[in-house]
Amino acid sequence: MVAAVLAACSSLGPRVEKPVIDPHGNDAGDQTTGCMTDSECGASQVCVNCAGNGECAPGCRDASQCAAREICQLGTVCQACPCAPGWCVIDPCRDEDNDGFVPSDDVLLDCPGKQRGDCNDRAPDVHPGAAELCQNYRDDNCDGKVDERDSACVCASGKQHCTTNWDCGDPGGAGCVKGCCEPCANQTGTKPTCNFGGGNYCPQQYGVNPNTGCSYGWTCDSCGSCGATVDPVCGANGSTYDNTCLMQQRGTKLMHRGACLPGEGMFCQVANQPWVPLDGGCGSSGDFYCRSNCPAGSSCGSSVCTQKGACLTDSDCPAGLPLPTPADCDGGAAVLRCVSNACVSRCG
Repeated sequence: MVAAVLAACSSLGPRVEKPVIDPHGNDAGDQTTGCMTDSECGASQVCVNCAGNGECAPGCRDASQCAAREICQLGTVCQACPCAPGWCVIDPCRDEDNDGFVPSDDVLLDCPGKQRGDCNDRAPDVHPGAAELCQNYRDDNCDGKVDERDSACVCASGKQHCTTNWDCGDPGGAGCVKGCCEPCANQTGTKPTCNFGGGNYCPQQYGVNPNTGCSYGWTCDSCGSCGATVDPVCGANGSTYDNTCLMQQRGTKLMHRGACLPGEGMFCQVANQPWVPLDGGCGSSGDFYCRSNCPAGSSCGSSVCTQKGACLTDSDCPAGLPLPTPADCDGGAAVLRCVSNACVSRCG
C-alpha cells in the first residue's frame, strides 16, 4: 500500500498523530455560509466545512483534481480549519515508459504488476535486468555501472567484447574502446609522401594513444639536416622513427634502438582511473615491463608498456630483467644501471 502523506493546514506546521481522514469537509453537513461545492473554488482547491462555514482550501478528493503523474493521497491531520481531505502527490507507482518498472526503490512500496528500481522512466529498454550495452554512455540495467565499467556489458553485432587492449589481438591495429574492440582510425601503414612545395619534408608519427595503442597519425616535419639513413629507433611516445635525428625533430626521447614493439607505449597502470583498460602486465608475450611514465620526482601514477631492458633512468631498471649476481664484484653489490637506454650490470 502507498503510505499516507501527512499534511498540515495551520501556519504553525503539522502535529502528526496518525493518518486519519480529515473530519472537516467530507460533505457540506450543517454548513450555512461560504462555498458549498468544490466547483466554487479555484484550481487545486476543494470546499471544506469549517465549523459550519464553507471555505476553499488547497487539496483534493480524488486523482481527477490532481495534475498528470499525481495521485490524491487521502489521510491528513490538521490543527485548524480549513483542511482538505487529501493532497496531490507524485504517484510513486507511475511507469511512464510502460516497461513494468517504477522509479522508486522503496522496499515497502507495493505496486501490483510492477517492479521497483527503474533508473530511467522515459526509456522502456532501461530497467533492472536489461542488457547492458557497452558503448551507449548510459546505465541500461540500472546497476550503477555504465558501459565498460560493467563487466556484463555486450557489444553491438560484429564487435568483440574486451576488457583490455590485448584482448583485441592486434596492438596498434585495434584498441579496446569502452568495452569493445575498434579498429584504429590511423593505421601505421598510411604514411604520407610529403612531396609538396619543393621543401625538404619527412613523414613523422605523432605517437600512440596510450589508452588504445592506436597511432595518433602522421605529420610532415621538416627533415632539417637529418640524413635518409634508415636505422629504426623507438621513441618514448611509442612511435618508430627512421633514425635518431628524425626522432629528435619530432621532440621525443629515445626509448630504445630498433622499432617499437606492437603495443609499446600503452598504459599499463593509471592511478585513480579504473576505466583505463589494464592488463596487469602488458599482454602475454613476456616482451614488456610496466615503466613509470611520470617525470622524475613526481607521483602521477601513470605507467606504460616498454620493451624489457629499455630504460630512460636508473629507476627503470631492472626493467623486467633478473638482478645480477655479485660474483664479479669481489663480494660487493651488483646493480643494474641505465646506460645508453639499456639496463646493464654494474658493481654498486
